Amino acid sequence: MNVANKMSNIDNFSRVFFKIYDKYVTHGDITYSELKIPKIEFTNICMNADYVFSDEIIIRFCENCKLEGEELESMMSFVKGGK
Repeated sequence: MNVANKMSNIDNFSRVFFKIYDKYVTHGDITYSELKIPKIEFTNICMNADYVFSDEIIIRFCENCKLEGEELESMMSFVKGGK
């Protein structure tokens, strides 16, 4: 497998985030305002596929959505501090 194929198999933060975000918001489990994500941060992730929220926002998102298992592990893999 070449490097390009390996890279295409790696999920970037925006892909992981929106997969989880869409699931919870679409099903009505939580609303955007309940997530307490600053609008500028949400805009940044919508405009830049390489953008990653700060650790604080990632952790708050996980807590507010009550993530568990693979979803929690996927999101927390992007936390930079305290690993």
